[in-house]
Amino acid sequence: MNENKMLEFARYFHDGVISAPYALGIKLTLAALDKLGIKNPKIKDLFVISETRHCFMDGIQVVSKATYGCGDLIIKNYGKLALTMLDKKTGNAVRVTVKSNFQERMTEISNKIRELFEINDRKKILEITKNFGKEILDMKMQEICIVKKVKITDNSLIENASIKHNEFLCENCGESILDYAVEEIDGKKLCPVCAKTDKYYEILE
Repeated sequence: MNENKMLEFARYFHDGVISAPYALGIKLTLAALDKLGIKNPKIKDLFVISETRHCFMDGIQVVSKATYGCGDLIIKNYGKLALTMLDKKTGNAVRVTVKSNFQERMTEISNKIRELFEINDRKKILEITKNFGKEILDMKMQEICIVKKVKITDNSLIENASIKHNEFLCENCGESILDYAVEEIDGKKLCPVCAKTDKYYEILE
């Protein structure tokens, strides 16, 4: 996929809006691919660690084809706009971070948006974030980020992401549950809801 088609898909994926964090996810992922010498990544080619959540991760998924659902994109939530990418074929890895002077620009924009949130001016917020997103996409890589070769020292991150889990039926509600969530109480395999250790919903009908 060439860059124009990728950006077209990125806009479609986010309902036409490329926000600043989304644009950064796209840009930093492109920088990582460039450093690793990868032009057209395929599904399962890469393993990526995102150091924050939110739209930044969507940019990573769109460009790298490493997805959270497939287990090839995981979160180490340090609250940093940074990512580490591993080429599974070569074993080479890079970490991409935002330059401090560009971070200052981001902080300036974030402060403006925070002020607009206080007065609930959502139209202006959308306008600013779209314009800043476009600005980021138009900038050169070296203006935004730093790319360094790294080695992933915690191999369990990669191993755990690729583990195939066994399925069980909860012996109370009968719903399917993956092995890592099973809780054994009085010899029964239960889901967290039936074990009464975790529940986020209430059945209405």
